[in-house]
Formats: sequence, structure tokens, C-alpha cells
Amino acid sequence: MIDTELTGRRVDDTGANARIACFLVTYFVVTSATIYATRFSGGLALVWLGTGILTGLFVHIPYKLWPRTLAYFTAASACATTLFGFGPMPAVPLALVNIGEAAAIALVLRKLCPKLDFLENYRSLAILAVAGGIAGPALAAVPGALIVVTLATGGTWLESFELWIAGHGVGTLLVLPLAMLVARGSFMRLVHAAPVRGIVELALTAIATIAVTVLSLLEVELPTLFLPVVPLIAACLLFGWLGAAVVLLCIVVTSSTMLAMGAGHVSGIEGGMTVQALFLQFYFVVLMFLALPVSAVLARNRSLLANITKRDALHRLITDHSDDAMLTVGLDGRIHFASHAACALAGEEALQGRKLTELALVRDLKGLRRTFLLAADAPGETMIHEHPFGDYEDRIYIETKVCAYPDEDGKPAGFVVAARDVTRRRERELAHEKVEQTDPLTGLPNRRKFFKRLKDVSAHAGDRPCSLAVFDIDDFAAINRRYGRDVGDLILRHIGKTLRLRGGDELFFARLSGEEFGLIATGYDTREAEALCWGVAEEIGHRDATASRATPPVAVSFGVVELRADEAAPDAMRRLDDRLMQVKTQVARKVRRRA
Repeated sequence: MIDTELTGRRVDDTGANARIACFLVTYFVVTSATIYATRFSGGLALVWLGTGILTGLFVHIPYKLWPRTLAYFTAASACATTLFGFGPMPAVPLALVNIGEAAAIALVLRKLCPKLDFLENYRSLAILAVAGGIAGPALAAVPGALIVVTLATGGTWLESFELWIAGHGVGTLLVLPLAMLVARGSFMRLVHAAPVRGIVELALTAIATIAVTVLSLLEVELPTLFLPVVPLIAACLLFGWLGAAVVLLCIVVTSSTMLAMGAGHVSGIEGGMTVQALFLQFYFVVLMFLALPVSAVLARNRSLLANITKRDALHRLITDHSDDAMLTVGLDGRIHFASHAACALAGEEALQGRKLTELALVRDLKGLRRTFLLAADAPGETMIHEHPFGDYEDRIYIETKVCAYPDEDGKPAGFVVAARDVTRRRERELAHEKVEQTDPLTGLPNRRKFFKRLKDVSAHAGDRPCSLAVFDIDDFAAINRRYGRDVGDLILRHIGKTLRLRGGDELFFARLSGEEFGLIATGYDTREAEALCWGVAEEIGHRDATASRATPPVAVSFGVVELRADEAAPDAMRRLDDRLMQVKTQVARKVRRRA
């Protein structure tokens, strides 16, 4: 088995040998016909197609097969030159130069363009044009022209050098793309996949090209050499570079045949056959560099269109079957596309053309705008925004993901939005959070929840008055020792129930430790908070009438401080603990005096 480096496919030796044999026969027939039909005045061939054929094969076979392939094709080239060209003397050295030229071009192409995408982007096309049309022929023309001058026709080295570069460069660029397609097996797949109508249309285009070329060359009085451009461009548009290659070959064969017959106004150009051949080669080069860029652009556009079609189909498949609401939104905030799930979530039949901010589903406009601005500042990154929607009883939570997609300059061109109902997940999170932040005995928020609330309140302490208070049960340890922990727990539950009934949006009660309870009174100054705490302490001191057993009298001490602007929560709690200690010290002194 042979592993081909370029395609990743594995082919056996029999398949590779069969491919080499087919190319060998084609090479011998084409080069023989080229030498026989386009050698004018005993010189070099007008167009040399053999280099393109052999280069296409070398590009697609592994290096281990190169030595014997070089030997086979050297022999075939020498035979063609001996039978139809310069004779046996220069045949072998010319064959070595021809085969070496093809090998050098193939090495360059394999090195610089391993993907062999020559007709899909301008960089690869430029490499193909320079390597196959200029560099390779120029390198081979140095020894090739010397051999021709010394062993064959004589003449000047410069004249043979120019003819070699022109003939080999034009021929290589004409044949190489088609040869590479055949060498990797794609040509037959295209033929089998092509409809009969397409093959017939290509054949008719080729016939029309031959007719137009004959007419343009026969017209002597008017300059009509531009006419073959029409079927050439038409072939590019209809059939891609394969059609362009076929039409170019038709123009080359027809023009060369008419020049050999002495027909047409090209044969009337002064300067002899050499000048006429050079002019015709220049004409071929112009046509070629008209066709190849057009073919490259069309191939790239077809590839992009195919990718866009696939992505569009995949996008619609995903959006139509996804539970997530999918939208695309322009920079103006208008919806360009909305999936079925988006319409269902918004409760409307159609959303295209609507402003996203007009939807009843969008309540937190400030937060959503901030999310879009963050996404616009970082195209390609996903920003997440979550907000509740609806009344308390019917409230749902919407999670919105926003990602800006960039234009060619990297600036945001629009937004892709995905929204989903995360109510169940949010309810689980809230329930878990409630369990984590709730004291199980009293049902009040625990110490962690208290400090989280205090941190939030501290950030806005300067906007409105806010007071902190802490309640401490007097002699709670003695109560536990005398009456037992069951009675102590009953007292704590009674206090918890009292504080829960007192609590609200502005009064936040929490259990801080065993016998300590905290209060965050938003909107209360110190005087108002102390009055509130006296009422709470008096209510706690009453016995719980619903208790199953009598409870001892309970007294609580409390300290109150007002939260200062820009004061950190730990600093405020230290002041509060100091205040409580002062109060308890004063109470202890009064008790001792009474005793």
C-alpha cells in the first residue's frame, strides 16, 4: 500500500502503476502531435504541453515512484523527439531537460501549496503561474536553448531561449490544472456526476469556440482577435476552470493549425514564422490570464456559497428543533430572524422587523442594554444576562446569551441572541440558597445571609439612614442549665417567630449565633431604631401562649448603631459589639445595685 501525502488516500501499487501507464501513453501521443504540428521552420514547438501533463502526475504520486517514472517519461520524450523532432542526437539531452523541468515545477508546487488549491485563491494561482509559466520554463530554457542551438537547428541562443519560455510556459499553464484533476481521479468523477445536458453544452461551446476562432483569424481588415474571449468567459461562468481549459485548448489547437497552414492574418505578420509564433503565444497568454482569475473567483464563490448553504441548512435545523429561542438582531436593535421557539417564548406569531426592546418579555432594559454593549466591545465572546419576568405568582426567569458577530474590519455587524426559560433551575438555586442561608431552628436568615445583606446595604449607606442592632438573650446559658436545652430551643423558636412577624423589606432580622440576633433597619436612624428595638425586646419578654409547656421569663439586651457612609461591614459590626457590651455592662451594674 502507498500513502499519498497530498490527498490522505491510500492506493495500491497496481492503481498507481496503471495511472502512470495512462499518463505515459498520453504524454507520448500529445508530445508527438505537438512536435509534428507546431514546429515551424524546423525550430521549437509553438506550444509544449508535455511539461504540464508530467507535472500533474508528479504532484499526485508519492516520491518513491518518481525514479522509475522519470525513466519511463525520459524514454518517451526521447522517442517523440527522435521520430518527429530534431532526430536522435539532441533527443536524450532534450528529454532530460524536459523531464527535469516538470519535476522541478512539481517539487515547488508540492512544497508551497500542499493543498493544491490553485484555482480557489489568488495566492495559489500566483504560485502556479510563476512556477509553471515563468520560473520552471526559464530554468529549463538555459540548457534547452543551448542544446537546440548546438545539436539541432543552429541559430541564436537568445531566440531559442525566448521560444522555449513562451512555448513551455503557455503549454504548462494550459494543461496543468486539467492534468492534476485527472491524476487525482477527480476528472472521471466529474464526468460521471455531470448531467448529459452539461456535457452536450460543453461540447457545443467547444465547437462554437473553434468557429469563432477561425472567423476572427480569417478576418483581415478588422481587428477581431477579441472575439474568442466571449466563449472563453462564457465557459468560465458555465463550467468553471474545466470549461475554460477546454475552450483554451480549442483556441490553441485551432490557431496553431491555421498558422501552420498559412491561413489567417497572423500568418501575414512581417518577420517570419518566429515572430508570428511569438505573437500567437502572447495571444494565448493574454487569454489564459483572463480566464484563470475569473475561474478562481468563481470556484471560490461556489465554495463559499456551498458552505453558506450548508451552514444555513444547519442553522435552520438547529433553530427549528431547539428549545432555546434563537434571534439575530441588527445594530439598530431590530430582529432579523426569530426561531419558532423565540416566537413561542414571546407569545407572538412573528418577530421579524420588531424592536427587541418592544417585546413584553424584555423588562430589564437597563441590564439588557449593558449586556449588548459588553458584547459589542468583544465580538465573538458570549455575554449572559438573567432577569425575572411576570408577576410573583407567574414569575419566570429568562437567561439571555448575546454574542456580537464581526464584519470584515472586525467591528460588530450584529448580534446573535439565545434565550431560554431557566425558571426550574433558578427555583432550585433559590431553594438551595435558602437552605444554605436559613437557620433551621428559628427559620430566620443565618449569619452568612446577614453579612451578605449588610455588604449590599453598606454600598448605599450614604443615600438614606440605616441602623444596625444586635439582641442578646440575658443569662441564656443559665436557662439551658436549669431548664434544659429543649426549653432553650423553645425560647429560640419563640424569638424567631416574633422577629419573622416583625420583618419586612426594611427590617431584616437574622440569627447571628446561639443567643444573638441581628437587625438591619433600612431607613431608620438611631433614635427610630432604638424605639423599634424596645418594642421588639418587650414582645420577646412575653411568654409564648402557644407553647406546650411553661417557659421562664426571657429578657434581652440590645445595642444600636447607625451605619456610616462608606463604612465597611466589619467596622460597623465591631462598633455594634462594643455598643452591646456597654449596654450589658450597664444592665449588670443596675442588677448589682438592686441586689
